[in-house]
Amino acid sequence: MTYAVTIHENRVPPASRVCCCHLPHTLKKVVCDIQQFAHGILGRQAIPASKVSAEHFNQWRRQIFDSNSTSDLLHYTPQNFRLTTAQGTEISAIKLQRNPHLPSKRCILFAGGSGTPCEESLVKGSLVQLVACLEADLVTYNHPGVNDPSVWPSRQGMKERLEACVEFIQKDPQVEVIVIGFSMGGAVALEAAIKVHLIVADRTFGCFSDAVRSATKSRILECAAKVFGWNLSPKDAIKQIKSPVVVLQSAHSCHYERIYEDEKIKNDGIIFPSDTLAQHVDKERTSVFGIPDNHDFGWKSPHQIALIIERYLNRDML
Repeated sequence: MTYAVTIHENRVPPASRVCCCHLPHTLKKVVCDIQQFAHGILGRQAIPASKVSAEHFNQWRRQIFDSNSTSDLLHYTPQNFRLTTAQGTEISAIKLQRNPHLPSKRCILFAGGSGTPCEESLVKGSLVQLVACLEADLVTYNHPGVNDPSVWPSRQGMKERLEACVEFIQKDPQVEVIVIGFSMGGAVALEAAIKVHLIVADRTFGCFSDAVRSATKSRILECAAKVFGWNLSPKDAIKQIKSPVVVLQSAHSCHYERIYEDEKIKNDGIIFPSDTLAQHVDKERTSVFGIPDNHDFGWKSPHQIALIIERYLNRDML
């Protein structure tokens, strides 16, 4: 499949771009209200779409693109771009480069949680610190429907976006590609038709509808996850995966170390132990690492995650 790339030089888009919905105002409001109601029931991590205010959106954009920023982003050159698939689907994405004149030979593609805008992932948590530890460039994007209620989130749409971003990065065959997927993003990465150097599935569920049922005690919402096309099942996809995989999961008394016992897996605040991907993989064949972090995105020790990735890429025994 061929993807067209448009590089946008504008630094901070005007607020009017936050929600480019062309639906009639009344219908648009109904869609937004339904999404907000669903989020209120399941929490942000359980619905693969979200809408944030223009104020928050532009605040994050300023933090990313402000050359006077004092954050970890200061060491990177950000670039706003869009990919357009052959089917006409437009993907809003951001690339961070350590050196715009000399691209790194290692690039991380980050696929975020279900309702988290990529802009938020860059200014919160510890993603940029991890990228710096690995001396890599970074590409991140929004799932369909995130911050844009005119696009209905679907299983296929989520996979198409991730696949397009991977193909964009792999235009340079010398680049080492690492896909890090958090929660919903990890599930999408495992179901997508990609072959990369490493996939890191971070605090990911085994089956979306099962996780929804356990978290909400609602058969209706479990059925809704299936009916609306959100029911990713990474526990099945990982059996046919073409790429090497490392799984990260919240665990008892673990500090970024490999685990083999299901008893160590804990409730991370969103996903019950029995519904985690870690519970359903063969731990002799797939490396599962217990981490002390709950389901809020980020890591207390990003350098420890970097060491796990680095050792795996260097083929050290884990």
